[in-house]
Amino acid sequence: MTDPGTPRPLSPGGSGGGNHGAAKTAGARAADAAVTGMYAENSPHLLAYLTGLLHDHHLAEDVLQETMLCAWRHCAHLSKEKGSVRAWLLKVAHNLAMDKRRHRRARARRRRPRGRRGDRGPHPAGAGPAQRRPPGRP
Repeated sequence: MTDPGTPRPLSPGGSGGGNHGAAKTAGARAADAAVTGMYAENSPHLLAYLTGLLHDHHLAEDVLQETMLCAWRHCAHLSKEKGSVRAWLLKVAHNLAMDKRRHRRARARRRRPRGRRGDRGPHPAGAGPAQRRPPGRP
């Protein structure tokens, strides 16, 4: 008997409900094999792309993991006949990476102390609009 606190693996497209003690179904085994193959074939390319996009290897690994989890959940809909699996994986990875970048930027903005005029800080005393113009402009 398993410990009730032990997490159970999710089945593709499901929430882990149903008969937890039963062996994997043929569909679940096929999904695992398909995603394992996708991972082996595409992960080096995806990781290189994500690392370049995010400039953070560890964050890129996290996004790659989320991408492969999404592929596992949608593996029944993925096939070479319907289109390039790598293109689908790249699009999912790109979207997840952009979400991470936006989240990281928003967190940085919330933490940054602000001066009177936002990030630029206050103007020097007495510097009106005319004094702030670049030289050579009226």
